[in-house]
Amino acid sequence: MRNSRRTSVLVFAVAALVIGFVPCGPLHAQQPPANLLPNPGFEEVDATGLPVGWTVSVWGGTAKDGTPAKSGTAKIEVADTPRTGKKAMKVRWIDGSVNVVVHPAEMLALKGKERFRLSYWFKGPKDVTVYASMLTRSEQNPQMDYQHSKAMKGSDEWQQVIFEFSNSPEANKLAIYLRVDGDGVLFDDVSLERIPQQ
Repeated sequence: MRNSRRTSVLVFAVAALVIGFVPCGPLHAQQPPANLLPNPGFEEVDATGLPVGWTVSVWGGTAKDGTPAKSGTAKIEVADTPRTGKKAMKVRWIDGSVNVVVHPAEMLALKGKERFRLSYWFKGPKDVTVYASMLTRSEQNPQMDYQHSKAMKGSDEWQQVIFEFSNSPEANKLAIYLRVDGDGVLFDDVSLERIPQQ
């Protein structure tokens, strides 16, 4: 009888110990989605002072006066007026077409049909329009999907744009473009995330 009591007490003590150490939450905290864009806060600069991993192009369109323009000149630089951190990226339009496109230097490899969320913050002159585009391609087709975010005007305050999109399953490369039609727009805290499939 005494041994039986001791066994019961021991079992109860072990059970209490185990229950006391059972975690109340999930064993592994869910990790936030990875940001697929390089240098998203533009904190890293190269030897010439330009944001690493980003470049600028000027596509054909119209000039400021509305006349056709096949190309133009623009540049990007680092600004010390960020939303967060120490730096932001500033787009400087110089002449010609105002179809100015800022983008990562490398396209993103795709894994079949996927869904993405692009987010960016911007501020700038109130007469400049800002929006984003996505373009996908395959070995046979240089332009498959071509979608755009909503267009917004610049402001003295930082504004956020969130743009969700999917790609065709045949596409194998994705390009992201931040687009402006003038001078002086700042970008900061840019992110591109894969949205998990349900």
